[in-house]
Amino acid sequence: MGFTISTSMSVKVRWTIENFKSAGIQYGDLRYDKGTGRVFSSTKAKYRLANHFNYASQLKNDLDKQNAIQNEFVEVNEFVGTYFNNNLSGFTLPDGLQIDAINKTVYSFHTQQTGVSVEILPKPETYFYNGAYPGFKNSFPQRLKISYNKPFTYDEFENRAINISIIYPKGLYQDVRKFFVYVQKELVDIFKLRKENFEYTKHETVNFSLRSYQTKLSSIRNADLVVVVVEKAHESLLPNVSPYYFCKAEFIKRGINTQEVQIEQIQQFLSDKKRNRANYTDHNIALNIYAKLGGMAWTIKPNYRRNELIIGIGATTDREGQPVLGLMSIFRGDGKYILGKVSSVANMGDYKDKLEQIVSSAIEDSIQDGMLDTDQVFYLIFHIFKPAGKDNEIEALKRVISKFANYSFEYAFIHIGTGHNYRFFTYEEDDKGAQFTLERGFGQNLRGTLIQINQKRGFLGLRPRSSVFHKIDIHKDSSFFDLEYIAEQIYQFSEMSHTSYNKQGSPITIKYPSLMARFAEKFKEGNLTYLDETTMPDQSLWFI
Repeated sequence: MGFTISTSMSVKVRWTIENFKSAGIQYGDLRYDKGTGRVFSSTKAKYRLANHFNYASQLKNDLDKQNAIQNEFVEVNEFVGTYFNNNLSGFTLPDGLQIDAINKTVYSFHTQQTGVSVEILPKPETYFYNGAYPGFKNSFPQRLKISYNKPFTYDEFENRAINISIIYPKGLYQDVRKFFVYVQKELVDIFKLRKENFEYTKHETVNFSLRSYQTKLSSIRNADLVVVVVEKAHESLLPNVSPYYFCKAEFIKRGINTQEVQIEQIQQFLSDKKRNRANYTDHNIALNIYAKLGGMAWTIKPNYRRNELIIGIGATTDREGQPVLGLMSIFRGDGKYILGKVSSVANMGDYKDKLEQIVSSAIEDSIQDGMLDTDQVFYLIFHIFKPAGKDNEIEALKRVISKFANYSFEYAFIHIGTGHNYRFFTYEEDDKGAQFTLERGFGQNLRGTLIQINQKRGFLGLRPRSSVFHKIDIHKDSSFFDLEYIAEQIYQFSEMSHTSYNKQGSPITIKYPSLMARFAEKFKEGNLTYLDETTMPDQSLWFI
């Protein structure tokens, strides 16, 4: 019998107009109680408070400490000690059974134990232009490594003209112009794009209304990228009245990528620059733009060179819980993004057929293009975001496997997810009890920790300050069962995200389909696209 216990802490902020005033936060347009001065909860009020606590106070840091992994460990153990262990006789079980004790499993690195092994996987190495990769002694952050070594796809942009259209409300021209001076500097200094190759076209709207944006769409034709300045509130509007989703869907129909930036982000960035506060919005926006232009800033040097494709598979449902979309991302063994596709489906049978069709076509194309060398054994590794159903994903993928039976290859169906009840804590034991490794005051699990239960199941830690590990299950119908290799591969793909420079808590084989699903579901909800399949011809990351 197992019990699952978890902890969390939340905070409630009750501020008056005087609090906003003394903190120097804009308050003139906020609604509040005239008698008490208490500010009513609204999107504007919450967003301004979130920015304040993120940049100007100790509250976020204090909350992070309270939610830190060592506090979670203490809370859980104290609860077990004071509640469970003192009340074991109170549990009612069938047939007169009783609970003698509640145990936790403790594994020591210093003593080998049968049944479970724990190891720290080698940190993945990123590499850049012409296969250059800095050694571990190079302590530069990723952004500076790109600048020093040139981005992986440097050749593709060396002489490329880049046409960018920008849509923004007329009254915000100065803020938008100042912000994109910083973004362009990033693109030139870090990603080595040439300043003289940029060409900008301005499209000014009257305001932030959907109608204002719609009037500008017909005038944008041959852009490589459209930058759309929106409000934060647009993201929470219904898709059919939101400029955020409307512009994204309309330009995807034309095969044009968009980079949408919230005016609140721009203004916060400019304010922070004026006050000499750290703000890296320009860094991340430039990284996103480079990826959406079809570039890859870096990729991964595999520990073992394998002749393989990694196929990330996902699905989502509508509000009634019915399957509506099949999603897929395909990568080379070195992390090179090959294909991302969203396919509309009406039912589970349609989902299976569509999955079989897309995967089969992708493998055939990879063979014809020489991406897979069929003169030797190749590998097909399927990363699936949920337990694979034997009558759904497994049936479809088995049909795919049978189509290529005349080739020599191995395959594995892998479920990767955090939807489980296990929690893991790394600590040292001494006379005072559990002592956690500390970094900036927070206890942590080491990123890359692999707990191997057996040849088909393991747990991989990708979030250093979390007790939740990714569970890895290799399906019994696979032909390839190297758990350590699979775990290293997942670890490598968690270093590949171009959404930001921060370490990612999930591999892109799972994360990218999830991001695609979010947009595709919104597009369908608002009847914004007529496309049966959503993809981009240049393998750009339209969904980040």
